[in-house]
Amino acid sequence: MQDDNKTFRRSVESQNDNSLLQSSNTSSSYNEYRQNPTSNASYPQQSQDYQIPTTSEIGTRLIPIGIDMYKRKNMEEHSTIYYDIDGLVLRRGQAFLLSVTFNQDFNADRHYISVIFKCQTWLNSSEVKIPLNNSSNEWSAKRVFTGDGRSNCVCLQINSPSDALIGKYSIFLEICPIERGLLNKRALSIFQFEIDIYFLFNPWQKYDSCGLLSSEQIAEYVMNEHGQIYLGLSDIPRYIPWHFGQFERVVLLTALALLNKVQLSAQQRIDSSVILRILASKICSEYGSTDGIFPSSFDVLPLCQENEYTSSPTILKLYLASNSQSIHGNSGSNWQHAAVFCSLCRSLGIPCRIVTVYNAACQVQERRNTDMNLNRGQQTMVVVNSKITRPWYLWNECWIRRDDLPRGNSGWQVVDPSSIQYGIQRIGPCSVAALKSNKLSLKWDTPEISSILDGSQTYWLVDQKGNRKLIKVEENVINTRILTKSLQNEQPYEDVTNSYKLIIAPTETTSIYDVDIEVKTPHSLKCGDDLHLTLTTNNRSNRPRTL
Repeated sequence: MQDDNKTFRRSVESQNDNSLLQSSNTSSSYNEYRQNPTSNASYPQQSQDYQIPTTSEIGTRLIPIGIDMYKRKNMEEHSTIYYDIDGLVLRRGQAFLLSVTFNQDFNADRHYISVIFKCQTWLNSSEVKIPLNNSSNEWSAKRVFTGDGRSNCVCLQINSPSDALIGKYSIFLEICPIERGLLNKRALSIFQFEIDIYFLFNPWQKYDSCGLLSSEQIAEYVMNEHGQIYLGLSDIPRYIPWHFGQFERVVLLTALALLNKVQLSAQQRIDSSVILRILASKICSEYGSTDGIFPSSFDVLPLCQENEYTSSPTILKLYLASNSQSIHGNSGSNWQHAAVFCSLCRSLGIPCRIVTVYNAACQVQERRNTDMNLNRGQQTMVVVNSKITRPWYLWNECWIRRDDLPRGNSGWQVVDPSSIQYGIQRIGPCSVAALKSNKLSLKWDTPEISSILDGSQTYWLVDQKGNRKLIKVEENVINTRILTKSLQNEQPYEDVTNSYKLIIAPTETTSIYDVDIEVKTPHSLKCGDDLHLTLTTNNRSNRPRTL
């Protein structure tokens, strides 16, 4: 582990005779930290009387001179070893080790130390301070003994909660001397280490909001860098290959940068459904804006050809090269939006897959028939909701727990990153279980997503004030089919249509034919007049019948 044992602290680079220079650097660095307006207010309060130590004091002060993050060991245990990024990549809700080397022997009776983690991803995010052998906000730091015999080295086991903020963190060490059993806060020191720590979702952790029980699903929907996107026709599905590249540096940094553009409350930052909503809203730019990865389709010339990219890192490198402005050229394809979104989710540890909806009713047009008039207003008309179908339409499914919904609505959630491109400010996540059970009142945007899957035509009667009355519904006019990549190698795709729709059994025809009904209508009837019907019934059975 020699490569991991580095000195990252900015104020102390080596342990040598230049103790006065080190002390000055430490004091300067700490004073700059105190004057930083984004720092937690408790530090200036605790250390407002801090004074630069003298040369004689430096010899007795406890100063960290190095930190070992056990990078390979921790990242192997956290299944993040494939991330090509500087720093330490961890998954929340799982313990990890670090060790700090001091310039002298550490004595817990003489010094009180705390580890501080500050999240850089979210605007105005708070920080957590964890005292040694104690806990804070479900974070804990426990000293473990490695048996190497070094009394100037302290090895710590850090535990993060399963709902910790995801993102990029800085790490600090706070040291406060103990004199006569009391903390001497006048001599308190804070040291920052030059290493970044990234905390991600943990699908292996059952208490994580993205926890999955199936290791096979985790291997596919979190760890697999290569996938298949199904296009073609519903009867003859054809796929194109795609490189997600979720472990590449550009993908994770882009995902965190997109989250950093939005200011949220502390509660919203730990809500995985809100995080998905933010990421999806940044795939395509709104009209007149360039804040998305792809430009708005309304801002692109009609003759501009679609690009041929089949790799998310390639697209995201163009995005970062343009100073996080929409890439030039075209607005991308619907399936490219879904693929890039899938890469961003997987880089954060969110299980995600691409779903193809064949014969999707993506738009609704109203045909008005002015031939029918009623006696009130003489301006009412029949409206037919005629749906325009596309050969295919792609969105994503993400596996998260929905604590904001009634029980039974967790699991796969629909997220549509292309909706903004089509002028719709609705993107999910929407519970697949809610769609199947027709619970359209549940958030997010269940009615709008359900309309894409609805294969029916509806007929309405509209009065002069615009009020509508349902006249007729034609069921299953549109044959919708929904596919995704199969987990089984011998099967190219998995049909998940039944996950979205209830299987409607054919209507049973009554077996009773022993009642005769005769309907009589008036001989003359004007348009707009009330209709009076005369029903004559004849029960030919020996049992009562209900009409």
